[in-house]
Amino acid sequence: MGGVEGTPRTLHPIVSDEIYRIGSEALRNAFRHAEAKQIEVELRYDERQLRLRIRDDGKGVDPNFLRSWFTEKLSGSGRRSGNGQPTQSDSDSVD
Repeated sequence: MGGVEGTPRTLHPIVSDEIYRIGSEALRNAFRHAEAKQIEVELRYDERQLRLRIRDDGKGVDPNFLRSWFTEKLSGSGRRSGNGQPTQSDSDSVD
């Protein structure tokens, strides 16, 4: 599997650049961190969307790390006091 599916078309330069950057980062991560032996890249052009899929057989990210990372990102800046409340620097202040 992998490769290009659909009819390739010219993309807006910003979209093309973003797809390139996302794909490059995913490939770098697969090589550097996941220690992948096989990597599959699929680029699919549909009528109203473009899909870039990158799969590898490398080691995944520790689920505990992901859970804490997402919790931190979804809860704001992630800086909390010992009781779980935002620190002063997290709070909005009106002077």
